Amino acid sequence: MKEKKIMGVIIPIVAILVILESVVLVNSLEQKNKPQVKTDTSTNVVQNVVEDKKVVEPETLGLIFGTPNKSMVVGKKYPVELNLISKTTQSLDTAEIYIKYDPTAFAVSRLTFDSKLTKPTFSKISEKQSVIVVNYLISEKNGVELSASEILPLIKFDVVPKKTGDFEFEISTGNENKESATMFIENATGKNLIYSSNKLDVQVLK
Repeated sequence: MKEKKIMGVIIPIVAILVILESVVLVNSLEQKNKPQVKTDTSTNVVQNVVEDKKVVEPETLGLIFGTPNKSMVVGKKYPVELNLISKTTQSLDTAEIYIKYDPTAFAVSRLTFDSKLTKPTFSKISEKQSVIVVNYLISEKNGVELSASEILPLIKFDVVPKKTGDFEFEISTGNENKESATMFIENATGKNLIYSSNKLDVQVLK
């Protein structure tokens, strides 16, 4: 009899706890989904604040530097190239490429380009701005078509080290004025394609 009485007391308590837990959970979910309320004290106007959630676009291109010699000697000439790897099937309409380097450490010369690409509309080695600039504006209607996993040599050039030390070549993503920003435009949509890139670390010896 005592056990029945005890069970008669415990069961209602458990039921109440379950109900309370459910109410708390529902309220918690409602609070998460409920827009924040912000009151403008100057006008006493209540505003709903909706939190923006940014959608991260996937990378579809990879930029890879390559050279036979990452350890170089002052005064000798070495080839360097920048390759484009397409991660999906797509088509390029425009490519603006800016490579940052130290002109006090390297003399850069002889820019050459892959035959699959049209002649660049603009190319320059600018010691003043410390960049190599190559811009492509594809005139073909369908642009330059790239297949998945295709590797396309974008730029080749020669470097002659001037002094010893550790240096790097890297893709420029733009300065404070949003100039010299490397970008690739898709032919079909006209949107900027997301890319990743590596740095070319070079050690120069005597």
